[in-house]
Amino acid sequence: MGSLIVESLQNYDLPVLKAGIFIVALLFIIVTLIVDLLYLILDPRVRDKGMK
Repeated sequence: MGSLIVESLQNYDLPVLKAGIFIVALLFIIVTLIVDLLYLILDPRVRDKGMK
């Protein structure tokens, strides 16, 4: 994915560059959401703190 973004930047291929950056950002958001949800499930201190 990184080489695709670099190559599209070198070739001024803006649609591919925008799509690549969008996909990377979307994957980052999804992974962050999954980690936050797993942290909430696996750590009882966080789960109990939210109930008060």
